[in-house]
Amino acid sequence: MEYTTDQKLKILANWLQDSDDGIDSHTDGALEQHIKIAKAEVKQEIGDYLEEILNGNDEFIRYQLN
Repeated sequence: MEYTTDQKLKILANWLQDSDDGIDSHTDGALEQHIKIAKAEVKQEIGDYLEEILNGNDEFIRYQLN
């Protein structure tokens, strides 16, 4: 079975949104925790943008391209 690019990108969006950066308050220092939190927030935001694009209708895509 051949999968579409949209299906593959949906998987990527889900991975980014569900990513667990393994913050451990017992072993991570404060700086490490802040970096991991920031990294998780960026992944979530990219995943959200990707999902918004994939769910956008033709008018939305056309507007974004112009």
